[in-house]
Amino acid sequence: MQDKFIAWRKYFSITQQEDLAQLIGVDMRTYSNKESGIPPILANEICDFGKNR
Repeated sequence: MQDKFIAWRKYFSITQQEDLAQLIGVDMRTYSNKESGIPPILANEICDFGKNR
């Protein structure tokens, strides 16, 4: 799931992890950890991303 989320971030030209962290409502450090797989990206966060795109 993380790989797809990273690909979406790049597809939509969101280069800063901080920007995506704000879109899904988490701290930048938390989002960075989520891209690494700890903890996993949740379905509701993916929905939040979709709503904002």
